[in-house]
Amino acid sequence: MEGEKTMNHRAFRWTLAGVLVAAPACFAASGAAAAPQVLALFSTDRPVALSCAGDVCRAELPTLCLQPGRRVPQPGRAYRLADGQSLSLVGRGADGREVSLVLGRATAIAASRTHVAVTVSVPRALLDRHGLERAAIAVGGNVSAIPVSAAEDFRPQTAGEIAAATGHGRRLATAIVDREPDRMPAVRLMTRMSNALLAGGRDAAWASMIAEAEASGVSGAAVGFARFNYELCKFKTANRIVATFRECLRGLSDDSMEFLNTDLERALGSGS
Repeated sequence: MEGEKTMNHRAFRWTLAGVLVAAPACFAASGAAAAPQVLALFSTDRPVALSCAGDVCRAELPTLCLQPGRRVPQPGRAYRLADGQSLSLVGRGADGREVSLVLGRATAIAASRTHVAVTVSVPRALLDRHGLERAAIAVGGNVSAIPVSAAEDFRPQTAGEIAAATGHGRRLATAIVDREPDRMPAVRLMTRMSNALLAGGRDAAWASMIAEAEASGVSGAAVGFARFNYELCKFKTANRIVATFRECLRGLSDDSMEFLNTDLERALGSGS
């Protein structure tokens, strides 16, 4: 309970001051046109739902920078998976058949908000081809996203920089962020909810996610923190403090990623 209270107190602090107190090194500008940072995509405990509009299905996933000395990406900056890495597309057809597909380097990834989130996009035709009514994205361990080279990059990423970020840097992120026992599981819950929001049944869907988390051994502090943020977003939406519930959850997730970034940035900077 004490840990939950501490996290709740921090939630208010980060809600009010999230971007202002963001780790400064991850906003480094090593030349206005330098290629942006390599990002860590964090493992999912359960797949994150894709939301389809028109010909494209999208999901937003939390990230952090692996190169504090490089600039943050602008929204929409194209990224790709590191060589040899993949994501999984999982779904179920109308006949109940389960499908799992490997999404490789050609997967469309774009920065969403600085270094704390990216959007993964999949052609709806891929779902149709496999008869999937719904689908979701699953992320394994040690996954990194590399900025796609652009003509305007004055200082491109070098092979050595990429190798260091996706190797030693990503291993540090696994130890410090992926395996963090309280805040990161709460981010995973908020990520799943913000991507799965439907017109109705929000509370029922949330209750189901919480029950799954508790049954799988997620810490009480993580569940309490996620519940606090969920209720905070209900309050903010009802009182028109934020435009949408999804926007609120994503904002609080971003704040938590910035919080987690502090220890990661320190480790990356020390070369530990």
